[in-house]
Amino acid sequence: MAPVLHIVDAPGSYRSSKAIAAGLFCSLNVQRSDALLTSDLSPLGGSALVYPYMRINGEIVVGDNACARFLASSARNALVPPAPMGQQAAARMAEIDAVIDASASMLAPPALAMHDNMLSGAFDAAMCARCRDALLVNLKATDEGLKTKTFLCGDAITLADVVVCVDVFPAFAHAFTEADRKRVPNVTRWFTTVVNHPHFAKVLGGAPKTPKALAALPTRKLQEAAAPAKADKAAAKKPAGEKKGGGGAEQKKKGGGGAEQKKKGGGGAEQKKKGGGADAKKAGGSNQPSSGGGVDIPKTVEQFGEWFSQVCTKGELIEYYDVSGCYILRPWSYTIWEHIKDFFDAEIKKLGVQNCYFPMFVTKDVLEKEKDHVEGFAPEVAWVTKSGESDLEVPLAIRPTSETVMYPVFAKWIRSHRDLPLKLNQWCNVVRWEFKHPTPFIRTREFLWQEGHTAHANKKSADDEVITILKLYARIYEELLACPVIQGVKSEKEKFAGGLYTTTVEAFIPTTGKGVQGGTSHNLGQNFAKMFNIEFESEEKGASKGQKNLVWQNSWGLTTRTIGVMIMVHGDDNGLVVPPRVAPHQIVIVTIPNSKMSKEELDAMDAAAEKLSGDLEAPGAEPANPFNAIRSKTDLRSNYTPGWKYNYWEMRGVPIRCEIGPKDMANKACVFVRRDTREKTFCSWSEAKATATALLAKMQAEMLERARKQTQEQCCTVTKWEDFVPALDNRCMVLTPWHESVEVEELVKTKSSAESDGGAAKTLCIPFNQPPLPAGTPCFVSGKPATKWALWGRSY
Repeated sequence: MAPVLHIVDAPGSYRSSKAIAAGLFCSLNVQRSDALLTSDLSPLGGSALVYPYMRINGEIVVGDNACARFLASSARNALVPPAPMGQQAAARMAEIDAVIDASASMLAPPALAMHDNMLSGAFDAAMCARCRDALLVNLKATDEGLKTKTFLCGDAITLADVVVCVDVFPAFAHAFTEADRKRVPNVTRWFTTVVNHPHFAKVLGGAPKTPKALAALPTRKLQEAAAPAKADKAAAKKPAGEKKGGGGAEQKKKGGGGAEQKKKGGGGAEQKKKGGGADAKKAGGSNQPSSGGGVDIPKTVEQFGEWFSQVCTKGELIEYYDVSGCYILRPWSYTIWEHIKDFFDAEIKKLGVQNCYFPMFVTKDVLEKEKDHVEGFAPEVAWVTKSGESDLEVPLAIRPTSETVMYPVFAKWIRSHRDLPLKLNQWCNVVRWEFKHPTPFIRTREFLWQEGHTAHANKKSADDEVITILKLYARIYEELLACPVIQGVKSEKEKFAGGLYTTTVEAFIPTTGKGVQGGTSHNLGQNFAKMFNIEFESEEKGASKGQKNLVWQNSWGLTTRTIGVMIMVHGDDNGLVVPPRVAPHQIVIVTIPNSKMSKEELDAMDAAAEKLSGDLEAPGAEPANPFNAIRSKTDLRSNYTPGWKYNYWEMRGVPIRCEIGPKDMANKACVFVRRDTREKTFCSWSEAKATATALLAKMQAEMLERARKQTQEQCCTVTKWEDFVPALDNRCMVLTPWHESVEVEELVKTKSSAESDGGAAKTLCIPFNQPPLPAGTPCFVSGKPATKWALWGRSY
């Protein structure tokens, strides 16, 4: 029988959420009852009027934490099928209990006092401000602990995360400003991760939103509660009944994520539309779903992490997973990856590269054969040490990359110059157990990629391929993803461990001013050939004929990080914006019926939309044109309004929306609306294919041009140290004259970290495109003669 949680909560209370979320995490079926059993009033002494309680085998468990602990304990004691939380060791459970107790005494009281005060008739803004300040002080210790952890007690969500997240939820939902969140950045990152977890989202709806119980509060009160204590004077002047909705002033906003707005339909007829979070009005129907989506956090540097998380989840790109740093790629993002994969796979096959697959496991002795290589990856290697209950005789590493997996076999396959060049590529997953904070697509513990591994008879052949592959990576970013990149070579400190040199394409995120290593192509030299004895007989005539020579090797890789860069560069306050070349659907067709239309007219409108979609999808006369056959989708769902559908597809970033309304039916016309600019184009059905093809090409080009302009505006040249850190703090990449050495690079990292809270700088690359460097130009930091222009920045 499923446990029953009896609840008589105060209005707007979150106390019962702990037990419900705990039950979900432990795979328990928890039923909620809002009815208080009369027989329980006496033994409970009236406490059930505030707290949730459970009746179990004649015993009563009272209180939010007690109920949550009981449910977790039930899972641990195998009263239900085992759950991840129920398998924790005794020491871990003691740690979890300690965190829960600390939260109950230090975090929950100020958060709940602030929340309850907001609900009271005698609102005290100064008291709320004091509670907020106390909570932030108490969260500092938690913030420090989360610097090196993703969750409160390890690498997976536990009961501690559930309880503490509910304890601080009122503050994050209703009181903390952007400045407050910046004071505890690690707690904010952790909170966003936990609150977006699917189990937690079922309980509190994911990202914080003002509950109905708070909707009647004056906006002024909520603002004052999140402001310094001096705001209490303003509170005394404001009429208690003044109101603009719960959680903030109502505003008008264009697009898919805002409040109520007016939008013109395809035939010029106006209809009212509600954006993300507001109920949309359905023509001639009822039970309308609430919204087509939309982010409720703006794309700002202060809230960029939360914005990014919402876009990834609401845009149906990922789903959070119980293992920290691992994410589920949903069909929308995987289709984008497939378009990238199809382009690159076709291009490398033109170069003679063949696809293959090697195992994901590598033995310890083989992994450690190349000393520099394994030292570079050692902190990130995940090991398999057990099979069932038995220890493995030899631990197995899960590949962080496949050099040591593939090269012992290369030594078997390569014997003669006739076996060269050997060019292989595999599409696979790898695991790198990152210690830094995981970020979907950008920094994950498991990710998809392609890794190419080739062997050549001479250095020139290897060098040529390194640049050829790098240019293909640049094409992926610029031609497919509309993201500009800077091509260059990595510094000695930043190059691939064990390689000769590393080339890179560096992307840039203007909102945060951070760089992203977009893809790398390495010349490994002959180092791995020496370690794994990969030799071939020379074809040269004379004394050297038949001589054994070491091969020259390359490796190159591109990951699903590409998708993260695309999201960060192009996304906006309304969600995802996908460049047309990689969009799963390039055009979505939305019909705009009205209540006066007959069934025959509605059927005719649907048929016209399907016919138009077929015309768009039909291959045209230009096979080389990437938009020759358009990926079209017709949305004929009758249980959603047109406005809801606009929001839904805008959130997912579909490049163009096509609208067909009653007047369009009469005129045999339609309206195309671009996702990035909201620009409208009217055309007839007969001109739709040509018009759409031109619009998609124009949108693709303009997205790249806008992003390139932003990147150029945030790249500056600095020749003196005193200008360096201010440029970084202004969210810029910085080009400097540099005395190329590991020692000077370490000096820059140390000094920049000490002089700014924004983080340390590192070399992004030494650009191929080098400005003139007059002889005697001093290094910007060491004063030694500069040898190169280097591009510096903060990075993900």
